[in-house]
Amino acid sequence: MDVQIVVIGPERKFAMVNGQMVRPGETYRGSKLVAINEDGAVWRRDGVTEKSSMSPGVSKKIMGAEPMAGKAKAKKKPVNGEGK
Repeated sequence: MDVQIVVIGPERKFAMVNGQMVRPGETYRGSKLVAINEDGAVWRRDGVTEKSSMSPGVSKKIMGAEPMAGKAKAKKKPVNGEGK
């Protein structure tokens, strides 16, 4: 299987295979997607388990936005006598 991208998030998890989105439990070309991890996908067909990994491995982690409350804003300092 040619896995192009793996998406693992709190609300969605899927692998993009040859341009088609496949979720865990779904079948693609006779192979069932049994697991997705950061390295790739795990497939099962006729009792045989196969792992397809992405190469080169790329990982993008989205961090939660940090609240601005309580953070002091930086004040602009006058430059060369400006702001007087």
